[in-house]
Amino acid sequence: MKLHTSLTSPFGYKCRMAIRVAGLESSVEVVEADTKSEALRQINPLSKVPALELGDGRVVINSPLIAAYFSELSVNDDLCPAGGTEKWDVLYFEALADGMVEAGVLIFYESLRADGEKSLTWVDKQQGKIKMALGVFEAQAKDFGKASDIGLLSLAAGLSWFDRRDIIGNWQGDYPNLSAWLDRFMQREFWID
Repeated sequence: MKLHTSLTSPFGYKCRMAIRVAGLESSVEVVEADTKSEALRQINPLSKVPALELGDGRVVINSPLIAAYFSELSVNDDLCPAGGTEKWDVLYFEALADGMVEAGVLIFYESLRADGEKSLTWVDKQQGKIKMALGVFEAQAKDFGKASDIGLLSLAAGLSWFDRRDIIGNWQGDYPNLSAWLDRFMQREFWID
């Protein structure tokens, strides 16, 4: 299998960590993709990353589907519990974290526009979404423990990407439990620098 991704994509980063948590390092080759290339368009008509190319030519796109695929191949339930309310809690966290990161991506793209074309109202709206999600995570961060499920991988990938792109400023001061959790999470064996 080949995971086509940008090495700076928070969604690709989540999938790269998921490979490690699932124990699939020897089964998945990570390939740096050029989102403007015809080669990627042949793999994913949307020209988005990540995209997982399977050995039989089929392709799995979108990080939640790729993570679910890795979870199916994993010998453990670390990425996602097999069923019950725990499974849906993990998938909720993944969706909330991914939505938060998508708002951050919109802020990043807005920052690339010419000064006269930027909409501060748009940026404020997206930052509001991020802050609401951060509040949900902050309230539960002390209960995350040693879990390495896909919801928490998505959250950690997004927060580290926010820091690299300066999307939400000093979020750590406003969300100290979440900040302390991320510091510990970044010391885990599957974390990629």
